[in-house]
Amino acid sequence: MTYRSVLKEVDGKPAVFIGSRTGRDDAEKVLLRVGDTEKTISGQQWAAAPFWAGKRPVWAGK
Repeated sequence: MTYRSVLKEVDGKPAVFIGSRTGRDDAEKVLLRVGDTEKTISGQQWAAAPFWAGKRPVWAGK
């Protein structure tokens, strides 16, 4: 199951799941988009990240 529409807070900024080797957000490493940059973190860090409560950023898509 992928979570491309879910925004979470990573390093104080909104982040959206882009993908992983397995296509799931609980993989060992996941790829995120944070603003205009892409970042790799562990699936456990992503799962533990709080949901973003602010306004949805334009770059996050729909």
